[in-house]
Amino acid sequence: MKKTLSYILAIVVCLATLCGCGDTPGGGQTTDGPRDSVMLRNALGMQTTDPADTNETDVLTVNEQIYEGLYTLDESGGGYQPCLAKQIDISDDATVYTITLQDGVKFHNGETLKASDVVFSYQHFMDNPKYNSYTDMIEKVEALDDSHVVITIARPYSPILHTFFKIKILSEKEVTSQGSDFGTIANLAGTGPYYMDAETYRPNSGWTLYAFEDYWQGAPQIKKIGYVVIEDNSSAVIALKNGDIDYLSVPLSNWADIKDSGKFATNEMESNDIQFMCINYESSEVLNNDKVRQAIVHATNREAMNMVATDGLGKVTDFYINPHYAEAAPTECDVDLSYNPELAKSLLAEAGYPNGVDVGEILVGTGSSEPYATVLQSNLAEVGITAKITTLEFGVAVDRMASQDYNICIVGDNGNYDFNNFRQQAHSGSVGIYNVSFVGDKFDYKHIEDLFAQGEQLTDEAARKEIYTELYNEVMATYCVIPLVAPPACTAWNPDLNVVNVPTYYRVAEWSWNA
Repeated sequence: MKKTLSYILAIVVCLATLCGCGDTPGGGQTTDGPRDSVMLRNALGMQTTDPADTNETDVLTVNEQIYEGLYTLDESGGGYQPCLAKQIDISDDATVYTITLQDGVKFHNGETLKASDVVFSYQHFMDNPKYNSYTDMIEKVEALDDSHVVITIARPYSPILHTFFKIKILSEKEVTSQGSDFGTIANLAGTGPYYMDAETYRPNSGWTLYAFEDYWQGAPQIKKIGYVVIEDNSSAVIALKNGDIDYLSVPLSNWADIKDSGKFATNEMESNDIQFMCINYESSEVLNNDKVRQAIVHATNREAMNMVATDGLGKVTDFYINPHYAEAAPTECDVDLSYNPELAKSLLAEAGYPNGVDVGEILVGTGSSEPYATVLQSNLAEVGITAKITTLEFGVAVDRMASQDYNICIVGDNGNYDFNNFRQQAHSGSVGIYNVSFVGDKFDYKHIEDLFAQGEQLTDEAARKEIYTELYNEVMATYCVIPLVAPPACTAWNPDLNVVNVPTYYRVAEWSWNA
């Protein structure tokens, strides 16, 4: 209770700061005028304003309001669409992309978008290892003149539009003028419909975005977005009920209550989220034993996880990436991932641990993954496997996972719209992102990476899917990266607010208030 009260007090203080004297809670203006602002919850602080330095979904969602790429992603059904790129001409061998930029695009600092900004931005992202899985195919980026850019890639690469979406275009002048401060303070480096207000930027508590009136696609109807950091889910639900925030991705344990209250507009949809488990085979002799890892997987009751973590709203899945959302994603898994505790005990005995074994820690970040860890610990104990749970602040936990500093971990992923994104977990080029390193003599990682190379060069989706299915089954057979549950995306919002629902990256510029 003490923790919840402290969060509520923090919310009240932050709302007072973000809303300003003339605004009412919930983003609306005083009743004398039309509502033109919204208040939103962010579950994490925004520790960087450099879009090349984060892969955290909460931060990426904020960035979608501020920055744009050559392409955008229309999750509501349109796929990848041109954004800052007006036209792209592709060479016959599909390795040279000549891009014509949109006319008259302004950055938030007033500078006009030029090809040199695109060259600078791509180099900026290519220099950060967090984005190497999106850029490692790029050989060079050159400006022909102010309006044309040439991107040369080393090999034909079918998912290139995802790269064009992920790499955000920044104002070279803004970034260089901020120098080493870039990323630590608010900037005006984007071209998106909103810009960040430097005066209210408090990365741990909240910030304000304002509509960019010179936005090249037209200024949005909603003129201000207030973000308040509410880490605690219960406090976030209270804030929604009190009208202190206008929209919320609802914790699944609260979904029935919110939906049945009749006080909110609601939406429940299939997502491309996944909760998955990783087993670090390099962390100990015990986990290096193939039969021990198989025993852990067969001891894992994913249905129980689904009931505890999502109230049964999710779906147990054998697939890391939802085939309904991602191109060329496998729909067949030949590896047995079933819950079978008797088989788990038998495998432990075959591994030389008939009386059980201690496998170390289950590392998890604060938030939605925690219930999965609790169920897993109980499941393992039932077959004689001992493990302690280590719960850390989300960002700290993710950093440990990315450096393979754990025994077992549970974490979530989303935003995967092409199966090639699985390279983040299974390709040696994804250093700093993957949780398990397959490099070495234990697994045939060169064959896995050859399959990635084959799949990414094909244009026929059926052929790509066949290659990726072989690849996926090979990775699943390592019993190191195991999908658990795909939770749904459940959202609720003020019924006077018109919201365009998507599974991941909402865009406030597409929203409006009823008159």
